[in-house]
Amino acid sequence: MERSNAATNPDFNEPLTSVYTWIQACTWETCGLKGSYWNYRPNKAINFAFAILFGLSALVFLTQGFASKKKWLGFSIAMVCGCVLEVIGYTGRILAWDDMYSQAPFLIQIICLTIAPAFLAAGIYLCLSRIVTAFGTSNSRISPRAYPLIFVTCDVVSLILQAAGGGIASVKTQAHEDPKLGNNIMIAGLSVQVATLLVFMLLALDFAVRTMGRVGQIGREQALDQRYVELRKNWAFKGFLIALALSTLCIFTRCVFRVAELSDGWSGHLMKVQGYFIGLEGAIIVVAAFLLNFFHPGLCFGETPAAGVTGGRKCWGGRKAASGQSSVEELRIREDMAQEGEGGTQYIWACFVLRVCDMQPPVVPITMPLFHLTLHCRRHPATLPRFFALKMRPVPPQYDFTIKYQRACSLLPPTTPSIQPPSSITTLLVATTLPHSITMNQDEDVEILLGHKRRYKFHSGNLARNSTLFAEMLTEPRAAALNAKAKSAGIKIKWLIELTHLPSENFPAGNLQLVHLNQLGERADGRSGMIVNENGRIPQASKVFAHYESIFYAFYGKDLTIDANDMAEALPECHSLLQISEYLGCTGIISKPIEVALLKHGQDLFRSIQSNPCPWVHVAYDIRSEAMFKECMIHFAGNWKNFKKTPAVLESVREIPGLRLLIEKYHRALILQGKGLELAIMSHYPGKMDKPSEDIPIKREAYSKDILVWMALSFFRHWVGQRLLLEKGRNGADCGYELYKAMGAAGEAYIDKTVINQFHTKFPMTKKAMNVLENHLFEIKECIKAIIEEHQVLVSTTQLDVSRFPVNYLTCTVFKKKDLPWLKDDTTPRVLPAKREYKPGGNEIARQNLETAKRAQARALFEDEDDEEDSFDRDLDIEESPAKRKRTD
Repeated sequence: MERSNAATNPDFNEPLTSVYTWIQACTWETCGLKGSYWNYRPNKAINFAFAILFGLSALVFLTQGFASKKKWLGFSIAMVCGCVLEVIGYTGRILAWDDMYSQAPFLIQIICLTIAPAFLAAGIYLCLSRIVTAFGTSNSRISPRAYPLIFVTCDVVSLILQAAGGGIASVKTQAHEDPKLGNNIMIAGLSVQVATLLVFMLLALDFAVRTMGRVGQIGREQALDQRYVELRKNWAFKGFLIALALSTLCIFTRCVFRVAELSDGWSGHLMKVQGYFIGLEGAIIVVAAFLLNFFHPGLCFGETPAAGVTGGRKCWGGRKAASGQSSVEELRIREDMAQEGEGGTQYIWACFVLRVCDMQPPVVPITMPLFHLTLHCRRHPATLPRFFALKMRPVPPQYDFTIKYQRACSLLPPTTPSIQPPSSITTLLVATTLPHSITMNQDEDVEILLGHKRRYKFHSGNLARNSTLFAEMLTEPRAAALNAKAKSAGIKIKWLIELTHLPSENFPAGNLQLVHLNQLGERADGRSGMIVNENGRIPQASKVFAHYESIFYAFYGKDLTIDANDMAEALPECHSLLQISEYLGCTGIISKPIEVALLKHGQDLFRSIQSNPCPWVHVAYDIRSEAMFKECMIHFAGNWKNFKKTPAVLESVREIPGLRLLIEKYHRALILQGKGLELAIMSHYPGKMDKPSEDIPIKREAYSKDILVWMALSFFRHWVGQRLLLEKGRNGADCGYELYKAMGAAGEAYIDKTVINQFHTKFPMTKKAMNVLENHLFEIKECIKAIIEEHQVLVSTTQLDVSRFPVNYLTCTVFKKKDLPWLKDDTTPRVLPAKREYKPGGNEIARQNLETAKRAQARALFEDEDDEEDSFDRDLDIEESPAKRKRTD
């Protein structure tokens, strides 16, 4: 900053001895801003406040650093250094209040306050790697350790540039030379800091977007690290994320301001306004520091272990290993497979390593199914996936552990530090596979080729168990007889299945063909290209490939998704999935994932069912979805009088055996419910109209006292009778919905002032009598409202939110599970099995499942349509039946 007035823009080539001698004698009272290093007098109270606040923050960071047991030592050091520099900088501004004409206070504040936020930014950079680890490293584009290495390095470069620029400016100023060079270097350092912060924020935002995207695609359990579930639920951790984001924005804003300030020159406009400095330098940095005080990572992360970011000889959690112990934080050892007994029970053998990270003995959790064992320096019991059963057994005396351990270490990456074999080993870990995890131990011996860049490798056993088509294809006689050369080359594929046709009229789900392989595992037909021609049909082919892929992945337990934004688009996608699953013979396995994927659409699905239940009832029937079928039946029963007028609807309903009979059964039940309600309304006598006196027999004088009540009841029944005769009740197109809805609302919803005035015109009476009669009429309406509520005709049983998306018919149907058409008893005669010594084994269960699936397909294909037609012909409409019988007679 240049001096104001006489000292502004001095000629550095001229001697300034006399000027500086004059300045040294200046005071605020005698010279004011003339000859000072400032364009304003620094506010002493505000600078005192900033110095105290930063000093307090530094003490808190120091205390928190020791309390976190050195886990966050780097973060605490960076924050303490930044706050201490802020205190020194504001001390310089405090001194400048008394002496604005000395260089020392000015240089103290300009250098310290410029470089202090660089230390605060370095502390923030150290936190992102821990956050990435807590959410899952697979969601990040770079490894967690790369974040601090990259950004702290850039921050150090920025710090060096700012410090060098400040030093050069100080030397130039003291030598009465132009400090422009130092000023430019400081601007370069601040620019590097701004660029670093910007890239940091973009990477953090990219990580957040990728994490949310993967959660939406594959679910929280697979997208996020399940070791840190409780940490992510903690409110303190969520607060820390918000505080870290706000602190980063504060420091970024301050750096942008300082670049603009210094770029404008030391005599620029921003340098002359103290308010800019207080708000955009002091205040927001105070906010950033105190946010990280309140949400210190050592407090918010708690005792959750986090890998260190600085490397070194550390265990999991940051504690150094003792002398002579292993320095490996995580050791992955390949398993040694051994088969015992005729049944081929499979085991994984791995030896314990004693005294690793001062553990007696260390805990060895299995974290990867049947492929790796992971040693962790942890003080809690091992956690095992559901694939394993853990047993501890004594060490067999004949087992050579030294050779075994050396062989395991030879399989580690070259960068892994060498490990000495343990001196004594006393325990053996045995993990036994459960039946449903045997697939994980098999080779991927089936290749499925759908199209360009659509090649998959799967397990033959898994495909055969889940699909009747694959069960017929993947048999040993059809497998490739690989010779020794092929096996030595690592070729595992014994079956190659290729999609030869896309869905068409002849092949509704496409066509898969088994390709013959020779002894080398190569195609016997010599083809190298794809049979399916995708040219001009890329959208169609892509959808078909995606549907096949979803079904294949569902065999391995992956969720199936239907991502259509409009349910009208989801319907053909469901039909395509069902056609493919029927072709593969796996509808029973795919139906539940399809149902779950559809129900995730919530109200969009239920609105689509309400508007057009015909196609959805077919989907519900095909996937055996009780929830969707019930939803369709509610809308069919309530709006059947309108639906049955459309021939296309009747034709569609006819395709499902017994569906029309079922719909009309529940429609008749709905009409009977309305009939009972109307009978209750027309036979209701409010109050004590029937017994106005306790004396029996009741005299006419007692009845005459309630003459206006009888007139109100007569008028009410007159109006209701007219509504029913005009078929606005149960015989109406809406089954009486509008009438019942108005009665359920009471008040002015029906028989309003206009209708009452018509009655008064026909039966004139005094004003008082008119008011009394009207009050009696409102009392009758309230009684009828209670009857409506008692009969529950307006209680919606549909999952559609009728308050947001109202319908104009009754939705009170209570569908019974026993009426689901696919739950009818199987009339096939059953033969009791012969007694045997053993229960059914795995092969027999798989064969039974296959036969059951084939029988289900056969029943669907050879349904007796004649019986179905006869049953529909015998079905008579409830409203037309009396007239037809009368004509017959």
